[in-house]
Amino acid sequence: MTDITGTNGNDTWNNDNTNNRYFGRDGNDTMTGGNGTGVLFPGSNAAANGDWIYGGNGNDLYYGNGSNDVLDEGASSGNDSMFGGDGNDTMASGSGADRLFGGDGRDEMQGGTGTDSLFGGNGIDSIFGDGGDDYIEGDSVALADTGNDQIYGGDGNDTIFAQLGSDLVFGGIGNDSIYGDRADGAGVGGNDTIAAGGGNDSVYGGAGNDNLLGNNGAGGDAGTDNDLIYGDAGNDSIYGNEGSDTLYGGTGDDYVQANGGSGADGNDLLDGGDGNDTMFGETGADSLYGGIGNDSLYGGSGDDSVYGQDGNDSMFGGDGNDSISVGAGDNYAEGGIGNDNISAGDTDTGANTMYGGAGTDTEIGGIGADLLYGGDDNDYIVGARLDTLADGADSIYGDGGNDYIQGQAGADLVYGGVGNDDIVGDGASASVGQNDSLYGDEGNDRIWAGGGNDLAYGGAENDRIWGEDGSDSLYGDAGNDSVFGGNGNDTLFGGADNDQVLGDAGDDSLSGDTGNDTLFGGTGNDTLSGGDGADNLVSGDNDDIVYGDAGNDTLFGGDGADALYGGDNDDAIQGEVGNDTISGDAGNDNLWGGDGSDTLSGGIGDDYLEGDAGSDTLAGDVGNDVLWGGADNDSLSGGTGNDYLEGDAGDDTLTGGTGDDIFVWDGASNDIITDFGVDSGGPYDDANQGNNDFVDLTSWYNDTTVGDSGGPFVHALDMLNQDAADGVVDGIINGVDYRTALGITGSLTVNGSAPLNFDTTGVTCFTTGTLIKTEDGEVAVESLAAGMDVLTLDNGYQPVRWIGSRHLTAEDLAAQPNLRPIRIRAGALGLNQPETDLVVSPQHRVLVRSKVAERMFGEAEVLMAAKHLLALPGIEVAEDMAEVTYWHFLFDAHEVVFSNGAATESLHTGPEALKSVSPEALEEILTIFPGLAADPDNSRAPVRLLVPGRPARRFAERVARKGNSKVA
Repeated sequence: MTDITGTNGNDTWNNDNTNNRYFGRDGNDTMTGGNGTGVLFPGSNAAANGDWIYGGNGNDLYYGNGSNDVLDEGASSGNDSMFGGDGNDTMASGSGADRLFGGDGRDEMQGGTGTDSLFGGNGIDSIFGDGGDDYIEGDSVALADTGNDQIYGGDGNDTIFAQLGSDLVFGGIGNDSIYGDRADGAGVGGNDTIAAGGGNDSVYGGAGNDNLLGNNGAGGDAGTDNDLIYGDAGNDSIYGNEGSDTLYGGTGDDYVQANGGSGADGNDLLDGGDGNDTMFGETGADSLYGGIGNDSLYGGSGDDSVYGQDGNDSMFGGDGNDSISVGAGDNYAEGGIGNDNISAGDTDTGANTMYGGAGTDTEIGGIGADLLYGGDDNDYIVGARLDTLADGADSIYGDGGNDYIQGQAGADLVYGGVGNDDIVGDGASASVGQNDSLYGDEGNDRIWAGGGNDLAYGGAENDRIWGEDGSDSLYGDAGNDSVFGGNGNDTLFGGADNDQVLGDAGDDSLSGDTGNDTLFGGTGNDTLSGGDGADNLVSGDNDDIVYGDAGNDTLFGGDGADALYGGDNDDAIQGEVGNDTISGDAGNDNLWGGDGSDTLSGGIGDDYLEGDAGSDTLAGDVGNDVLWGGADNDSLSGGTGNDYLEGDAGDDTLTGGTGDDIFVWDGASNDIITDFGVDSGGPYDDANQGNNDFVDLTSWYNDTTVGDSGGPFVHALDMLNQDAADGVVDGIINGVDYRTALGITGSLTVNGSAPLNFDTTGVTCFTTGTLIKTEDGEVAVESLAAGMDVLTLDNGYQPVRWIGSRHLTAEDLAAQPNLRPIRIRAGALGLNQPETDLVVSPQHRVLVRSKVAERMFGEAEVLMAAKHLLALPGIEVAEDMAEVTYWHFLFDAHEVVFSNGAATESLHTGPEALKSVSPEALEEILTIFPGLAADPDNSRAPVRLLVPGRPARRFAERVARKGNSKVA
C-alpha cells in the first residue's frame, strides 16, 4: 500500500484503483477513493466547510477532521468505514455493508442500500438507515452523550438504539427492533418519540416519557403488521397499529392505545405494567392487563378480555362479548353492549362496582362489599364465586330482564328490577347465613332468602318467596304470591291479591292482607291473620292464634290449644285436636271444636256450633244459633235469639237464653235444661208452638214406647207429665222403673217456667196444595178424608184413618222462624223427584235412596227430615210464604206415600209424634185409635230408619261436596 501525502493547499486526489493511503494537510481537500482499498485521512483544516471525501468501489476507510466534513461513498459497492470526527459532518454510504461513525458534532448520516451500521456519536445527529438491515445507535455510550437525535431506519429489518437524549426515531418499512435507551441496557434515556412504521416491529421505549407508535406517525404507513412495543420506565404514550399488537406500558403512568391509526384494528394485547395507566383496546378481540396501579382500561369494540389486576381500576368492555376481571382494589367495571362476563377473584377484598350493560351478562363479585348492576336482558349475578367464602355486604341490582341473582355470604341488598327474576340470598353451602334484604320488584319473581334473619319483598305480580333458615320477614306485596317461612320465627305477609302463606317450622306470624288467601302455620306457636277477603287458614301444630278478619273465612286449628277468631262475615272454623278457643265473631258462622275441651262462641249472627269430642263450652251469643255438644260433658248456652241446642252424648247443661229455643235430649245422658221457657212468657197451652221453648222428647215418649211400657198411661204426654212431676225426666214414674221400655239410660232435668205439654213437644205435616197419589189419582191433601185409599210404597192402597191441619199466621212464623216451611224444588231429589215444587214442614221426612246413605247408616233407604237436607241444591227455607197451613194424616201404620211424585212419610206417632197437634186433635186421634197406648204387634214402628239431625246434615253436606245431589 502506497502512502500519498498532500500539500497545504486545496488538494484533489483520485485513487488509481490501487491500495493507497492518502494523508491530507492544510487546505480543503477533495479525495476520491476509486476501486482500490483506500484509507483517506484529511488534514487539519479549521475551515468551516472542511474536507470532501468520496469513496470508490473498494473497501475504504474514511476519517474526517475537526471541520464539517462530507464523506460520501456515492454508488460505491465496497464495505466502507467512515469516521466523521469532530464537526457537523455529512456521511453517506454506498451499496456495501458500511460502518459510519459520526463522532462529535451535529452529524447527518445516510446508510445506503447495504446492511449498514451507523453510530451517531456525540451531538444532535440525523441518521438515515435507508435500505438494508441496518444497525443504528444514536449517541455514544462511552461519552454519555445526551443529544436529541433523529433516526430513520428506512427499509429493511433494522436494529436501532436511540441511546441518550430525547430522540425521534422512525423505523420505516421492515421488521425493526428499536430501543429508546442505550445498547448496554443501562436503563438511561430521554423522552423519545418512536414510530415503528411498517412491518412486525419491536419497540422498547426505555427510560423517560416516551411516545411510541406502531405506525410511522404520519398516517402514510398503514401499519397493519403485528408490533411489539414496550414503554419501560416513564410515563409513556403507546399506540399500536392496525395489526394484532402487543403493547407493554412498563413502569410509570402510561397511555396505551391499540390502534394509532384510523383503520380496522387487530386482536391486541395491552399490558399497563406498574403505574396509573390508561389503555384503549379499540376494535378487535383485545386483551388488556392493567398491572399494578389505578388504571383505566377500555376494551372498545370486539370480544375483549380486560384484567384490572392490582389497584383501584376503571374498566370498560365496550361493544362485544367482553370478559372483565377486576383484580385487587376498589374497582369499577362496565361491560357495555354485548354478553359480558365481569368477575372478581376469590381473594379480592375491594369494594367493586360492576355494570353489565346491555346483553346477557355474568357478574361475580369478590369477597368485599361490592355494588353490582345487571342492566337490560337476562343476567347472572352472584356476590362471590363461592358461597363458602367470607363475602362482604353486597348491593346487587338486576335491572331489566329475567335475572338470576345470588348474594352469597354477607348481609346483601338485592333488587331484582323489571323481569321474572330468581334471587338467592345465600348459597346452599353457606355455613352461616347473613341478614339479607331482597326485593323482587316487578315481574313473577322467585326468592330464596337462605340463612340469617332476612327481609324479602316480592313486589308486583305473582311471586314465590322462601325464607329458609333464620327468623325472616317476607312480604309478597301485589299479585298472587306464595310465601314460605321455613325454619325460624318468621313474619310473613301475603300482600294484595290471592296469596298462599306457609309458616313451616318456628313461631311464625302470618298475614294474608287483602285478597282470598290461604295460610298454613306449620309447626310452632303461630299467629295467623287472614285480612280482608275469603281466606283459608290452617294453624298447624302447637298452640296457635288465628284471626279470619273480614271476609267469609275458613279456619282450621290443628293440634294444640288454639285460639281461632272468625272476624266479620260468615266463617267456618274447625278446632281439630287440643283445647281450643273458638269465636265466630260477627256473621253467620259454623264452628267445630274437634277433639279436646273447647270453648266456642258464635258471636253476632245465626251460627252453628259443634263441640265434637271433649268437655266443651258452647255459647251462641246473639242470633238464631244451632249448638251441638258432641261427646263428653258439655255446657251449651244459646244466648239471644231462637236457638237449637243438642247436648248429644255426655252429661250436658243446656241454657237457651233469650228467645224461643229448641232442646234435644238423646235419652242416654244426664242432661240439664236450666231455663226452659223462662223468657217466653207463655201461654203454654194455646196449641201454638211458635211462642215458647221446645224440647224434643218424642224419640222416648211416644205411643209406641207407651204401649210397650205396660203402664196405665192413655198417651205419651200423660206418661211424660207423670215422669216429669219430680223435676227429672228419667223413666222412673211413681217409683216404677220404665227405663227399659222407654229405652232411657240417662236423665233430663228441666228447670224453668214451661211445662212439658203439647205446645213444647213436635209434628210432621204437609202444606195446602200438596198432591197425594190415591186410588182416584192425585188429590190435594186438603181434599183427603178418612176412608179414602192412598197409594203407599210398601202396602199398596191403604185407607186414611184420620186427617187434621194447623194454620200458622205471619205473626206465628215471625215469632217462631224454626217452623217456617221447607221448599224442595222439582227434581232436587232426583229425576222427577218431586215432579213439581213440594212444600213441607221442617220435621217432615222424605225417603232417601243413596249409596252414601248405605255406607253411612247400613241401609240403602232411610227417612230424613227436610230441614236437615238444606245443604243440598234446590232445598231451602220458603222465606217467601207469609203464612202456611200444615196437614197431617194417619194410617193404621207408619207409611211412605207419594206427594207431588216424591216419596215422603205419613204422620208417625213414634219419634217426633203428636208434638204440634192441638189437644182437640189429639183427643180425636186417641178416640180413633183406642189401642194406641198398647200396641202388642208393634205395628206403629217407623217404616224406615229415622236418621237424626246431626248425621243427616253430615250426609247432605257430603253428598253436596261430591256434586251429585240425586238421593231419591
